[in-house]
Amino acid sequence: MHFDLTPEQSDLQSMARDYFAREVTLGAARATHDNPEFWDRGAWMRLADIGFTGIAVPSDVGGGGGGIVELAIILMESGQVVASQPLLPAAVASVMVQRCQGAARDQILRDLCDGTRVAVATLEHCDPQYSGDPAITLADGVVTGVAPQVIDGARADLLVLPVLTDDGTAIAAVSLDQGATGVQPRESTDPTRPVADITFTNAAATVLATGPDATNILQFSRSTAWTLLAAESLGVGQASLDRTVDYARSRAQFGKPIGSFQSLKHLIADVFVGLESGWPATFYAAAALDADLAEGPSSASVAKDYCAEAAFRAAATAIQVHGGIGFTWESDCHLFFKRATVNRAILGVGPTHRRNLLDTLLADLKI
Repeated sequence: MHFDLTPEQSDLQSMARDYFAREVTLGAARATHDNPEFWDRGAWMRLADIGFTGIAVPSDVGGGGGGIVELAIILMESGQVVASQPLLPAAVASVMVQRCQGAARDQILRDLCDGTRVAVATLEHCDPQYSGDPAITLADGVVTGVAPQVIDGARADLLVLPVLTDDGTAIAAVSLDQGATGVQPRESTDPTRPVADITFTNAAATVLATGPDATNILQFSRSTAWTLLAAESLGVGQASLDRTVDYARSRAQFGKPIGSFQSLKHLIADVFVGLESGWPATFYAAAALDADLAEGPSSASVAKDYCAEAAFRAAATAIQVHGGIGFTWESDCHLFFKRATVNRAILGVGPTHRRNLLDTLLADLKI
């Protein structure tokens, strides 16, 4: 498989990088960090205006007609500024909904594309240890239960989630502006990635998919979430590396830049190699999912595990190389470190992904 981006995808990457650097800055991340309830919804509308929120939505409902690769590009560039916008759960929601059928599907996608409503997916089913039994039950058109620690749940207008019915698992959409829902923000290690518990008490729901269709959509969305989190982690890691290199070049000790010291060269080189190796892992997974290849899910699992670890090492190394200033609130290092820490912990920790990959390989070998 050819790993290079197409000219159109390269243009998208340049456009996204310029936009995030100019419009969604670290200053916005700090504002959210200091006040987790702060959210610039206008920034979300501007992301919709330039087509980022609907980049992978079919063009017949107002989207850009792209795929997982295009979503990965957006998420990777957003990671470089620790963007405090619901891009990850909204992207997963768009992927889930577009694989469903019916009039409700089209309206949700249109609203997501133009930014009028923020639809996010609960990502509980994206953990490799997910039991397969949704925590939310659906009966007679209403849902009951608690969706725990929903990423950007307090910012959402609509929740897309798996539900348990008498006939098995289904996918439903629930509006959060009705009185039968309750949203309780929870403390997060990374305040720029807020979470909330969402309680449903006989809340009206729209069923989007049932039976095998719902199961297949959930499986695909899980692989998508792993791939997009890997892409975002690459952006977080690259931004940490860039700041580390700049500091090592400018900070002098004993009459020479500290970047000339062999011990720091090795640290920085290890980070560079780790992130460079993560790029093909992530975009192979994205391309495999777009092409519906059988190895898509396992490739996505590898990408999530590897890139989340690489980003964490990059962020931790940034603090180490920056020395005393790296531990201060004034330094941006802690913003990247907190995002990398959370990304490593959510959607399955490394040992779980590795164990599942081993099981898959052994099954293929019939051992």
